[in-house]
Amino acid sequence: MDIQEALGQYIGVIRKCRLFTGIPEERYPETLRSLQAKLQPYGKGEIIRVLGDDFPYAYYLLRGEVELSFFNRAYNQININRFLPGSLMGEALAFLKNANSPVQLTAVEESLMLLLDLSPLSRASDGFEYGHTLTVNLARLLAGKNVFLNSRLHILAQKGVRDRILMYLSSLPKRSDGYVTLPFTKTALAEFLCVNRSALSREFTKMAEEGILEIEGRRVKPRFCES
Repeated sequence: MDIQEALGQYIGVIRKCRLFTGIPEERYPETLRSLQAKLQPYGKGEIIRVLGDDFPYAYYLLRGEVELSFFNRAYNQININRFLPGSLMGEALAFLKNANSPVQLTAVEESLMLLLDLSPLSRASDGFEYGHTLTVNLARLLAGKNVFLNSRLHILAQKGVRDRILMYLSSLPKRSDGYVTLPFTKTALAEFLCVNRSALSREFTKMAEEGILEIEGRRVKPRFCES
């Protein structure tokens, strides 16, 4: 599959890429060429970037699921986030070009990535059409990631498992019916919150019994979300 075929098959996902906000759809092929875009498939369990690797590209997920993790001092893998189609990863490292990766990317299932070279955006003299738009969009994306990381620091600052769960749930986008959707399995969520998986499950059960949460699979309705 080439880029033109991907634009046809995955145009709905590519439209969601906030890096391309404000760029007309008919200009996508030219814009992708300017970013030297290429497609790369990954098998289930395949490591996309290893801890310490250079990060030459930003990765935009067209199909599949990807996990971002790092290793602590005891060499235990800690999951930071899970990404679904429509997610952009590694844009800050790709912009810096020669930065070594402090994290590892792994394909949770068979995945297809759109690889984007962002280095042209750091060279004003090499400007191209929509280069300014891409740069502004990149700045907004990086600001959003900074807000996310600050939010996670606040969550991890909570001492109790329940407090971490409630603060995390309050950070998720709420649907009109008051439910939020967990992007993780319980195991991955426990790793994300840095708590024991059994303790997490017990706390969810207790909060459901106490009427604090309504749980339907990965859909959760915190009572504090009710207006």
